[in-house]
Amino acid sequence: MNAKRPLVAFIAIVSLIFLYIPSIAVAVFSVNNAKFGLAWRGFTWKWYEQLLQNEIILEAALNSLFVALVSTAAATVLGTPVPSSSVSFKSFFAFLIGSQSTISATRKSTFWKSSIPIFATP
Repeated sequence: MNAKRPLVAFIAIVSLIFLYIPSIAVAVFSVNNAKFGLAWRGFTWKWYEQLLQNEIILEAALNSLFVALVSTAAATVLGTPVPSSSVSFKSFFAFLIGSQSTISATRKSTFWKSSIPIFATP
């Protein structure tokens, strides 16, 4: 914690507590045996068993998983060539179609020198 800014650290800690308390409460009361209310009636997995027996919920969960996997794959495919697109849009589309012939050696070396200093040559 930064000693020069105790107010900022305090606000950050209070904000995190404010954000995490509802999630912790949901997790704790999701295994409560009481159907309603805040009274603790004991530990049970009953609600999760009922959830896993509901066909509509299972179908929705599988649809969500499918959308997440497709979105991740699309983001990976489209996000991978972004560093080469900083050279030019032409190189971005060339990367997408697999043709690197449109990128000149000068542009390649300029790209590597400007974005990753480890590859810079004297």
